[in-house]
Amino acid sequence: MKQEFTHTDLMDRCLRRELDAAEQADFERRLRDDPAFAAEWDAFRDLVTAIETHSEQELRKTIFQVQKKLETEQFFSTEQSRPTVMKNQTFFRKLMAAAAAIAVLAAALYLYNTRTTTPSSSEWLAKFEQTDKERLGNILDRLEAAGFANPEQGRNDSLAQALQLYEKGDYEKARIELVQYCRIYPDDKIARHYLGMSLLQQSEYAKAASQLSTLAGDPEFELRHANKWYLALCYLQFGTPEGRKDARTLLQQLADDPESGYSREAKAYLKVVFRGKDSK
Repeated sequence: MKQEFTHTDLMDRCLRRELDAAEQADFERRLRDDPAFAAEWDAFRDLVTAIETHSEQELRKTIFQVQKKLETEQFFSTEQSRPTVMKNQTFFRKLMAAAAAIAVLAAALYLYNTRTTTPSSSEWLAKFEQTDKERLGNILDRLEAAGFANPEQGRNDSLAQALQLYEKGDYEKARIELVQYCRIYPDDKIARHYLGMSLLQQSEYAKAASQLSTLAGDPEFELRHANKWYLALCYLQFGTPEGRKDARTLLQQLADDPESGYSREAKAYLKVVFRGKDSK
């Protein structure tokens, strides 16, 4: 008897939370009562984690096609007579080797089809790090240049202190300072934006979106393009149809505006994540 992946569709649906209540209950029962099924589930999750790329469906299909080919070639087979523990260890080693091979193949197909790279969520932040630092530096210079004679200097100093914390990468302290500042000056767009960015840097996507979204429709806001870019990142992290829809809208706006500074990356994301349906 051969041990293979035989429930890929079911397990993929479970990962994507597409099982109804009855199917979920049956799935959990099998995990309790069927050790082979439970072992396959653990291995499947490890494989998907190794090659996950924003749950892009076309890439998943490619992976499963390669998976089926490996199964046909008995890549995952083990002899029934071998001890159970050894069987599982051998299966896992083979699985990890397959995962590495699939990841390389998927990456090659991805680059071939898109002709560009699309950053991961962390890379989205790193991608424009230098630009963001320059932008923040200009804001701080402007606040400091106002001079002591400015009646708003106390306000400027408070904002500058919070933004300096953000600039240093102390996002939690920056968040605390910006929360206090926004309570006094709730209409300060710069502060609201960097409060959202502080939350984003801490992976608090829902809270970040609640701050950034208050500025998304303001055509006069000087950081409107960056605001849309990072708000789209937050929405994508939600993993919901509504989040994807909102992210797509913002990315399309950036893609359509060659002066936004984010047009190329927005087009790449639309092409890959949304299969090019909305890109131009």
